[in-house]
Amino acid sequence: MNPTLPKSYKDRFPFRLGTTSYIYPLGYVANIELLGPWLDEIELLLFESRSSSWPSPAEVKELIALGGKYSLRYHIHLPLDLSLGHANPHMRTAAVETVLRLFELTAALSPATLTLHLPLDVDSADKEAVHGWRQRVLESLMQLSDSGVPPHAVSLENLDYPIEWIDEFSQQTGFRMCLDIGHLLVHQVKVPATYRRYRDKIDVIHLHGVRNGKDHLSLAELRDQDSLWIPELLQTFTGSLSLEVFSYKDLASSLDFFERLWERAF
Repeated sequence: MNPTLPKSYKDRFPFRLGTTSYIYPLGYVANIELLGPWLDEIELLLFESRSSSWPSPAEVKELIALGGKYSLRYHIHLPLDLSLGHANPHMRTAAVETVLRLFELTAALSPATLTLHLPLDVDSADKEAVHGWRQRVLESLMQLSDSGVPPHAVSLENLDYPIEWIDEFSQQTGFRMCLDIGHLLVHQVKVPATYRRYRDKIDVIHLHGVRNGKDHLSLAELRDQDSLWIPELLQTFTGSLSLEVFSYKDLASSLDFFERLWERAF
């Protein structure tokens, strides 16, 4: 039997607190049924571009009903295997078309945002290659916008290259930002200063534990120096905060850690 969370965290914080749709090794609907009563929002993981791995139209209808039942919001994590900056124009076209299909499929869920990875698939030390990649990414993002995707509907997530590049894409297109704090910690980027710099553009935050260069762990793995500033930083944040872990054990310990951290601060 699958364990359920011991208490509700709904409406406890200024932001919408949530987690991923893969806490239990079950499908989308089953995860929402188990998580929906306890949290404000669920990050629906659509990690593969194969349409057979996406929720079916019937499942989307069930998710809509469960969202109403539990006063639950969703946000969407778009596939990881998309490359909007690929050198092959056919690959870029396929990536853009996949985003458009998922935007249409999930529109009825009224997601808070669709989070998009922009993987760097060229040598980061090759300045000319990086320049070309950045131009291709910008063109693909403009194609999405020209095809009817409102810029405010998509958030661009920071990965393993300077977050300033994401900010430049945001400035040029109007797309929003997803701040993945775990990714910043892995690369030893100062999180408070980064958040304050971009907070007006951030719609969603991914938070997870980091230890010895490994991320997506329980928050309990965070060192004090990487966690004590979190409550002060987020006390005025009103967007989506996703505890981006992938097991019940890591979620339960993350929620307990986060709650104690917040209560000590306030």
